Amino acid sequence: FTTGNTANFTITKAVLAVNAVGATKVYGATDPTFTWTYTGFQNGDTASTVDFTGVAACDRANGQPVGTYLITCAPGNLVTDNYTFTTGNTANFTITKAVLAVTADAQTRPYSDPTPTFTATITGFVNGETRATSGVSGQPGFTTTATAESPAGRYAISPTVGTLSASNYSFNFVAGTLTITKEDATIVYTGDTLVSTGSTSASSTTGVTLSAVVREAADGYLGTQMGRTFITFTLVKSGGGSVVCTVPVNTPTPYVGAGTASCTVPNLGADNYTLQMEMVNNGFYTAPIVNAAVTVALAGTGFTTGGGWFTEPELGTRSNFGFTAKYQKNGSAQGNSLYIYRKTLSTATTINGVLLPAGEYNWIIKSNVMSALTQTCPSGTTIGCKATFVGKSNVTAVNRLTGIAYGLGGNRQFQVDVTDNGEPGSKLTPAPDTYALRVWDSAGTYYQVGTPASQKALEGGNIQVRP
Repeated sequence: FTTGNTANFTITKAVLAVNAVGATKVYGATDPTFTWTYTGFQNGDTASTVDFTGVAACDRANGQPVGTYLITCAPGNLVTDNYTFTTGNTANFTITKAVLAVTADAQTRPYSDPTPTFTATITGFVNGETRATSGVSGQPGFTTTATAESPAGRYAISPTVGTLSASNYSFNFVAGTLTITKEDATIVYTGDTLVSTGSTSASSTTGVTLSAVVREAADGYLGTQMGRTFITFTLVKSGGGSVVCTVPVNTPTPYVGAGTASCTVPNLGADNYTLQMEMVNNGFYTAPIVNAAVTVALAGTGFTTGGGWFTEPELGTRSNFGFTAKYQKNGSAQGNSLYIYRKTLSTATTINGVLLPAGEYNWIIKSNVMSALTQTCPSGTTIGCKATFVGKSNVTAVNRLTGIAYGLGGNRQFQVDVTDNGEPGSKLTPAPDTYALRVWDSAGTYYQVGTPASQKALEGGNIQVRP
């Protein structure tokens, strides 16, 4: 035998199946980069030992909602020396729900008022969707730890799923805050304004009843905690020193929105007193600080004295006053005068170099010098006696919210004109007693209510002119 003709021995490429690998994403997110594996390696080959070029063509349908779908990987442009490629197994592509944040909106209400309807803001929509186009339906529910009788403070509003539902979204709930503020209240002085010691002795004293009506805002919703509040009365002497009493607010049954506070201060000597009334801090009500005037006078003649209140015609608020003026043996005048009115500054204002924050103030005009007194009575009667006294004064503004006092300068001249039309309630009294005040300096009139010829009628209190 001899060697004959040769023949071809052909080794053809083996076939690798290109298998899709499962993947996942959140609804609305960009698709991840798909990957694949191979099956069908020969002769101990692996993916790491075979030199591949190109990539498989893995694909899925676009625009799908939450759910599970198939990924298919075709050979694409894959090339290697010893293998050809075919499409292998498919794999699952899972789209999970996106998360919407459901945040309770902040709410505020005063104590005793109804809790407002809670609402929430929903954020986190994807694919340009909105609440209207996202398929989200229903409304969240809410819970809160606040009750109708909860004091002022901050309370959590916790949203719950309620009736919310959505195919492509789940929900994450974020608490908001319910802020309960204190209910507004007012304090109105109703106690003594002018009291006589009943004696001409300079050392004589008397008791003075301090009282006030405390009324919550008439907003249609009554609280139940006014009876747990207290009022502090601070009675300040004209020359300094004070007497303080703190008493509870007594409320009637049934409660109708107001209560009373009262205390009697004994052994007060003749003087003009500045009275400050302040609600003790509590969790339910807040009231502006109020100043009033209380006068204790000696009995006898040769003086004029008074105390009371009226509605300030320009401001529409209550003004209080108190004064005592008398002759000394040397013919000069002595005594003091106090007048208090309310004034609001809408913006921070500098007065006499003093910056006053915006707010409501009790404006106090207090004498520091009494220089002259005149008294006259109609012939043959003590009804209609008139008095005029003049001097110099200091001005102080007391913030009704904070109680901070701001001194606004002194030595402004003042003149008080009064008419005594008789004792209140007397059949001989033809009309209420009357009062007028003017305060001025070199720049002109600083403050004025009434005139000597047209005095302001009292709505409470009394004036006595005793020549």
